[in-house]
Amino acid sequence: MVSDIESFLVNNYTFENAFKITVLKWNPQLKESSSWLFGIGYAAPKLIIRKAKKSFLKWYILLTIFGITLFLLLDKVNLILPKNIIDSFNLSFQIMTILCSLCFTYFLLTEAKNKTKTTYSFILNTQKLNCLFGVFLFLDFKCINKQGVVNNYQIGFLFIYILTAVTYFYFLKKHKEAIRKYQIV
Repeated sequence: MVSDIESFLVNNYTFENAFKITVLKWNPQLKESSSWLFGIGYAAPKLIIRKAKKSFLKWYILLTIFGITLFLLLDKVNLILPKNIIDSFNLSFQIMTILCSLCFTYFLLTEAKNKTKTTYSFILNTQKLNCLFGVFLFLDFKCINKQGVVNNYQIGFLFIYILTAVTYFYFLKKHKEAIRKYQIV
């Protein structure tokens, strides 16, 4: 927009006229919009939605393919573990869930302190509800029952939860980089 205003000023337009013409030109890009990728509850200017989709789509596809593949593979495998290692496996899954939840909480608090808006902060805002995966995992920590039968869905949700936290961290890092790069205050 600044470049457009400057181009009009070079051609002897007044600032007010250059600004009005530029706003009219950019108005369609500044209208509120939403996307199926982020959910209709999250609206932003079309310009932000387009950039956010470009950044997030590959992660969405990767998570979706990984999740579906993992569930299909786990559904086909009927693992039964020896009774002497059940408690160790359950404990390790509990620890992974707790660590992932602590990381997610830290990421959410870090992002909440920063009031600067970027395209990445929009993406982060749309992904906050993913931390609820951890709540579902906390409801039943037994990924393996007493007979040694593995709960494939719970293990699948755990790995999706871990990948979601990694994705959130990636976009939090990109958000901080954008702030530093453009020296946004």
